[in-house]
Amino acid sequence: MLRLNDTVEAESAAIIHPAETEEGVEVAFTPPEAGRSLGYGASVACCPPLQTLTPFHVHNPTMQAKVKDYFVFRPGTIEQAVSDIRTVALPSEDGEVLSVWLLAEIDHWNNEKERLVLITDRSLLVCKYDFLNLLCQQVVRISLNAVDTISVGEFEFPPKSLNKRDGYGIRVQWDKLPRASFINRWNPWSTEMPYATLAEHPMAHADEKVASLCQPVHVQARLKFAREHLDDPEEDWENVIWDQDDCSVKERMNGAMYREILSDNLLPSARALKMKRGWVFQHDNDPKHTARATKEWLRKKHFKVLEWPSQSPDLNPIENLWRELKVHVAQRQPQNITALEEICMEEWAKIPATLDNFRTQLVQAVKKAHKEHPIPGRANGVLILEKPLLIETYLGIMSFINNEAKLGYSITRGKIGF
Repeated sequence: MLRLNDTVEAESAAIIHPAETEEGVEVAFTPPEAGRSLGYGASVACCPPLQTLTPFHVHNPTMQAKVKDYFVFRPGTIEQAVSDIRTVALPSEDGEVLSVWLLAEIDHWNNEKERLVLITDRSLLVCKYDFLNLLCQQVVRISLNAVDTISVGEFEFPPKSLNKRDGYGIRVQWDKLPRASFINRWNPWSTEMPYATLAEHPMAHADEKVASLCQPVHVQARLKFAREHLDDPEEDWENVIWDQDDCSVKERMNGAMYREILSDNLLPSARALKMKRGWVFQHDNDPKHTARATKEWLRKKHFKVLEWPSQSPDLNPIENLWRELKVHVAQRQPQNITALEEICMEEWAKIPATLDNFRTQLVQAVKKAHKEHPIPGRANGVLILEKPLLIETYLGIMSFINNEAKLGYSITRGKIGF
């Protein structure tokens, strides 16, 4: 959308020639009156002088646009970071790495800080990782047998807070330390806090592969798909069989194998699911699925196939789970097919919501550490609480400034980040 700085009479006309610039769009524009005053004919109304159409700021609130703000979502970055960060764990001190998480740490002044968090056999490692230069800059090591309280709840602020954070987090406290001192509480740079507060990363549900692969032509196809199905009733979607590709295959699948799987499973699945007459089959644009032989096989069987836009795995609800499964399986680095199958089954059983899954694994690891590595002379055990997480310093002018903004992320030029 463009705003014209110069007003023109309703009956006037002008010809504009856009030229893309980094700041917006510039056009050569001359009102007809200017041409007449200079003695020119109407045919030269498009010539200089050059004036500018000032663009409105265009805001794209979609997840695809937001994900590009974060360097962590450059292709291959998170895989490289996870590989690097695993070397931080010391086998003699931390034991085996159980899982790696991309989370946000919320400090005592409500600043968000992007963190890679490792749960190991004996430690919780909170790592500040530079996703621009692919370097680990700082590690906070918390011994799991020293953790005494894990609190889960929504964020809470003093009544005088002018701007409050939504959502919930997990607070890990250790060494049964009392409340932080007045000086430490009101020092924004203090690191002497007896707890760490963790929440989901803002892009926790984004898919970096979708963000990097989805080009304008794919965006248009997805938009067309959405408009065509916008008003479809819920019962129509209940009559769709979604391809899951979850068969155990010992070798690379080809078109013939895929058609054999469909032959053995598609109709029995439709009967088992009690699909209504006219049910629809969905699969994506994998070459096995779009091969001429596969299309002909589906046509001869009179199966109706849902047309699917390219580069749109996230439109299929099951793909969100497949991605989560792949990430956790890769972290455990299976060495053979048998181990891969076992790990897939174990990790699949662990998948609830992301932060809930982190909490579950953390609590299990803490309990195990208390049991196997107790601290002499101290009562062992961990208290699990569900209560609001108070951020008491976020009030008055500080909450008005809104220091909850993305001050702790490796994000793109023009935004604050570290």
